[in-house]
Amino acid sequence: MRPYRFQLQTLLELRRNTRVDRQRQLAEALHAEEVISQQISDLQNELAELKSLLREAGQQTDLDVNRLLDGQRYEMVLRSQLLGLGEKLTQVREETERRRLALVEADSSVRSLEQIDESRRDDHRRLVARKQQVELDELSSARFARSATTFR
Repeated sequence: MRPYRFQLQTLLELRRNTRVDRQRQLAEALHAEEVISQQISDLQNELAELKSLLREAGQQTDLDVNRLLDGQRYEMVLRSQLLGLGEKLTQVREETERRRLALVEADSSVRSLEQIDESRRDDHRRLVARKQQVELDELSSARFARSATTFR
């Protein structure tokens, strides 16, 4: 009997490749999310430092108004950047979730084909075992028939 070969093997390999691509895409999105989160954290730290400097500058006796105005302008720039990064992070998180769902779908399609393969492989094993048992039974019957004719 011919050895087992899964007829949908090519499709299974394509789906496995798709799953690997989806894993890579999800990893990229997660990395982008991490980078943006780090940028937000850095900006928040810089903004906190700036506020502290502005408070200190405002408490000094020789108040430099231009320096305070420059600091406030820079604070507005930082807040604007934070707002933009926040929006970007939201978009990246949405994309991450889309990619996560695409990976789940790709994994599901691979698993379903693997289940079909396993089921067919089991069917093939049972068929081979049945055929071998039939052959053994026939061989035993033939030997018994020969030995029965010899004893007569």
